[in-house]
Amino acid sequence: MAGNNTDRILAALATLQQGQEALRASLDKTRADIMERLDRQQARLDNFDGFINLGLGAIDRVDKRTAAQTEDGRLLGQLLMELTHIVRRLEGRVNRLEEE
Repeated sequence: MAGNNTDRILAALATLQQGQEALRASLDKTRADIMERLDRQQARLDNFDGFINLGLGAIDRVDKRTAAQTEDGRLLGQLLMELTHIVRRLEGRVNRLEEE
């Protein structure tokens, strides 16, 4: 009877070991699947990052152009004011010359 119990215990241990090996293989496969998914997600995030950086670069260029155009507008406004003053002074001179 002791031999019979030993055989059953050894058979149960063998079954348990097979189950552990199957579980280990399943865990290894699951781990590989998860790592593969993480790699794909990382690649998508990297692409998304690239698009964001591209968009931000375009926004920076637009901001610089806007600032440059604003500065150009300010300078043209100053130039126009100076030209207006010159024209008024010249009109004053012409008016005085015509009065003489």
